[in-house]
Amino acid sequence: MARTVFILGAGASVAAGAPVQATFLATAQQLRSVNRLQRATDELECVERAISVLQGCNAKTQLDTTNLERLWTALEMAQLLGGVGALSSEDAVEALRSLRKLIVVVLEESIRFPSSSNGVHAFAAAPAGYSSLSNEILRRMRKQSAGAPTLITFNYDIALEVALDDNQIKYDYGHESSHQEPHVDLLKLHGSVNWYQKENVVQVTPIERMGFGQAGVHHLTLQTSLPVNPQTGVVYEPLIVPPTDSKKEGRFILANVWKRAAQELRTAARLVVIGYSMPQSDEFFRTFLALSTLGPTAISEVIVVDPSPDTANRIRGVLGTETASRFQHIPCTFADAAPRIQEWI
Repeated sequence: MARTVFILGAGASVAAGAPVQATFLATAQQLRSVNRLQRATDELECVERAISVLQGCNAKTQLDTTNLERLWTALEMAQLLGGVGALSSEDAVEALRSLRKLIVVVLEESIRFPSSSNGVHAFAAAPAGYSSLSNEILRRMRKQSAGAPTLITFNYDIALEVALDDNQIKYDYGHESSHQEPHVDLLKLHGSVNWYQKENVVQVTPIERMGFGQAGVHHLTLQTSLPVNPQTGVVYEPLIVPPTDSKKEGRFILANVWKRAAQELRTAARLVVIGYSMPQSDEFFRTFLALSTLGPTAISEVIVVDPSPDTANRIRGVLGTETASRFQHIPCTFADAAPRIQEWI
């Protein structure tokens, strides 16, 4: 069990170009305007048609369909209700399917991986922040008596994987039993762009990092690497759990990942939260955090790395009296926090 647990949210990948929930749709539309969304143009149009119907709610109530979480919740509710207005249940299902692919393509087209070279090939390297974290993990693992920290993330992207691969650090997604060899637990609570489900088992698509992008920047495209389902003849969908309270679609298939995360939190002495805003709507994770930290190990320190004091106050607000007294806010970005990471690992 790790003494330090890192919890990373969307803010950790913002500097690399990833959108947050509030800017996701605007980012997708901007990518379309510059012809960089060709692999998901139909999916964006499908989502926009659903939004045009849902916006009719605003005559009587308020529904923010520009926010990814609220949009996904509305589509799930429309499916549950058998349709709303001109949006049928089948339309809602199709919009949810389109939204899932759209998330993958937008992340692939948005996140910039800087180019590196081994003297023969150019390949994608880790974005700032992630590379510093990986370097410090490697330094700690080289100490024979030191264990690696645990990485828990809500992000679908593969920036952490690329960073760990750069240092040849093995990682375990927590789908099954743990590795016996030295490794890092990389627990992705909401799924990943390189995961898919086959016969109720999570499968992982290899990450290809070769090739050279424009202006020395890589955009890794994993959607084209997903295999075809031999029964349907259709490419498997990426295993993406919606950022909603229900999480019903992926809760059970990812149960082992959540259980491993709970085990690690239960024995953690230090929590380092980077780029996770802990929105008021995420009651599911608030409850999960409360139950997971129920154990004999005292949390000696909670560190929040985020430029926003509002984010820090929200996280501090969910802590117990004893833990809140050990709270520290580092008001900066993930990349700017690099010099401090060695203190926390």
